[in-house]
Amino acid sequence: MHELKLDTVIFGAGITGLWTLNRLKQEGYQAVLLENKAIGAGQTGASQGIIHGGMKYALTGKLSAASQAIADMPNIWRNCLNQKGEIDLSKAKILSEAQYLWSDGKASSKITGFFASKLLKSRCQLLKKNEMPELFQDEAFKGQVYQLNEMVLDIESVLTAFSESLQDFIFKSDDSLKLHFDEEKLSFVEYKLPSGEDIKITANHFVFCAGEGNAVLLKDVVKAPEMQKRPLRMTILTFKGVLPIYAHSLGTNANPRVTITSHQNSSGDYVWYVGGQVAEEGVSKNEEEHHEHVISELKDLMPWINFENIQISSFLINRAEPKMPDGKRPDNAFVRQQGNIITVWPTKLAFAPVVVNQILGLLEKPSLEKTDVSILKTWPKAIMAQLPWNQ
Repeated sequence: MHELKLDTVIFGAGITGLWTLNRLKQEGYQAVLLENKAIGAGQTGASQGIIHGGMKYALTGKLSAASQAIADMPNIWRNCLNQKGEIDLSKAKILSEAQYLWSDGKASSKITGFFASKLLKSRCQLLKKNEMPELFQDEAFKGQVYQLNEMVLDIESVLTAFSESLQDFIFKSDDSLKLHFDEEKLSFVEYKLPSGEDIKITANHFVFCAGEGNAVLLKDVVKAPEMQKRPLRMTILTFKGVLPIYAHSLGTNANPRVTITSHQNSSGDYVWYVGGQVAEEGVSKNEEEHHEHVISELKDLMPWINFENIQISSFLINRAEPKMPDGKRPDNAFVRQQGNIITVWPTKLAFAPVVVNQILGLLEKPSLEKTDVSILKTWPKAIMAQLPWNQ
């Protein structure tokens, strides 16, 4: 058996695991990342690429705890995209520099007044008709559109930007991976390489960024953090004359009725990727009922668009989060240390940089004694996940 002593082992090649690995390599840590599916599989690949600044959580007409906790995230990400931040994401593609909130005219005056208030002037602007995205410039649209200074990223390009520079340290694991626990400590990781050789890895810290997989990986840990799952049924649709849009409907509830982002599939055609309240409600419906509901909502919100001959599909995805007393969405990200185990649920794509800084604050300094890791060359590398609109 080959034995390796590393500084850190990371589980899960979503955005947080990749960001963590990047920062650790910058700081001189000997670290590897293990992924049992594919890079970006799960919540990261299923996300809409929205870098929230919290405005979505202000649809009740006030800034909630969630909206304030995430307010600084767009600027942190933007600095990284402009090569001025802690990591270089300059190769990542921005789908839209802004998101939009639109009202069909039925939103309460309290909410529309709030979004037009001086308090939000730097974060949200009411647009004139000729400033609106093309979709809303139709004469039949009589509502209002607000521009949010929160960008939308192409997730595939973000994952590629990370994995290109880190590919030698991101490995594909499978069922032969064994984790050996001693109460609140992970003693070592054991894996059988394709060559038939066994490898044993010990580390100062093991960081679990595997989303829903954390509960499985940590099932034998005494007093492991509990997880909750909040499912969504996300929808992908295309139709003749589809225009790209990145917008939330502004209604009378705390959630937008629909949140739409646009992505190009492998044929180069735009698809609408639909979340929001319809995704929440779709969990309790079968596929056919859900599709009918989504189309009904879109027709009601955008009656000037011809939704005939629409192609539609949907899938279920779980949002993995720390367990909350009421089962509701946590306001912030979650990072907890137990012995040499660090458990992470970022709760939102945008929170990744904050989470990673918390992780770094929990780690010992990197070892000055370097381990021969040449045996890792025989370990298969993880590949990129196929994103929902290309499946």
